[in-house]
Formats: sequence, structure tokens, C-alpha cells
Amino acid sequence: MRQPFGRIAAEMVAMLLDVIAGGTRESVTLPTELVVRESA
Repeated sequence: MRQPFGRIAAEMVAMLLDVIAGGTRESVTLPTELVVRESA
């Protein structure tokens, strides 16, 4: 699986800042990509 770690980090920071400011955030679902590789 390939996950967008940069975007995950950015979303988590935004969520944290919203919570610190007294707000709430809904959950966020980010896309992932299946990377098919050959076994050795």
C-alpha cells in the first residue's frame, strides 16, 4: 500500500489546530494506492 504521508501529516496538523482553537473536525478519508509487486 502506498499512503500520502505528507498529506496525512498536513491533515493531522490542521485537525489539531482546530481542536486547540475550540472547534471540531470530521474524520478525513485519504486515498491510498495498492502497489502490486512480484514476490522473489
